[in-house]
Amino acid sequence: MKKFGVENEITTYVNEKSLFIEVPLNVLKTAFEYSPENYDESVIGNKKEVAFAELIAEHLHDEVDSEDGANHVHRMLDGVFNEIFEGNIFDTNDIIIFGDGYEYDDDEDDE
Repeated sequence: MKKFGVENEITTYVNEKSLFIEVPLNVLKTAFEYSPENYDESVIGNKKEVAFAELIAEHLHDEVDSEDGANHVHRMLDGVFNEIFEGNIFDTNDIIIFGDGYEYDDDEDDE
């Protein structure tokens, strides 16, 4: 199984049925404590990393947009999808069939 992001400590990987995001608890704690929004320098209590991770895991599914029902996970995925739609992430393996109605001809550049 190929893992992505190993050098950043937050890894992602895929099996035949699911995409997984793995965040080590020490990384989650550090990310919270050093968040640019942590103005009052809040910290995670001693030996509370698992409880904190459970709190985060539970609330990743909270609705953040009452109009479309999106949650934090949806917004994360939407961010990556938008990068694809805007052409910032390239599909070099022809995985995505874009719906612009235009059929691309690989020989077009030869003309």
